[in-house]
Amino acid sequence: MEKLSDREWTVLDALWKTGGAELGVLVEALRPATGWNRNTVLTYLTRMEAKGLVERDIIRIITPG
Repeated sequence: MEKLSDREWTVLDALWKTGGAELGVLVEALRPATGWNRNTVLTYLTRMEAKGLVERDIIRIITPG
């Protein structure tokens, strides 16, 4: 299994704390600590989804895999 980066852990932590969230909610949860914008978060989520770490459902709620 591939080791997770600190940034992937940060995203997963935010998802666990929110119980899964829409992209905008996740961005707002991460922004104070990271300064990340929507595109940055979406890039991480896309990569994490490819690794099987997160899943998106039909209404775009993102949850830990």
